[in-house]
Amino acid sequence: MTTSSGTPAHQQTCVGEGLALGCLALGVTEIPSESFRIRLAFQRAWRKWPLNHHFPQIRADLGRSDILTILRKSPRRRSPLAAWARGRTLNPYLTGTVPSLDDAAEILAVSSGVALAAWMQLARDFTSDLDGASAA
Repeated sequence: MTTSSGTPAHQQTCVGEGLALGCLALGVTEIPSESFRIRLAFQRAWRKWPLNHHFPQIRADLGRSDILTILRKSPRRRSPLAAWARGRTLNPYLTGTVPSLDDAAEILAVSSGVALAAWMQLARDFTSDLDGASAA
């Protein structure tokens, strides 16, 4: 299943959870929270990611980027698998709705049509452009 026909909110949820799970799978526990750096890193990673066409409602231009909304609203979404905590940095975390990263990745793969390995690729490209991203 692909999410091309999903609502913008569903697509944003999938991308937020996928990016969080991808980061966690890579061992990335925090990223810098500066808006411009996040938008720029996401724009570059999104353009490179071969599965971005699964999410046509996601905007990733510098002038109109959904990434800040995706990251900031993730904890408030209904039954999220993974989300982003905001503070001095942004921190991906499992929400506890499922027992493990693998379980969350499996559920997200069904709802988004995208496997964890692909989310990891997006997360790797995104975080490699952020100097302050750090792993556990």
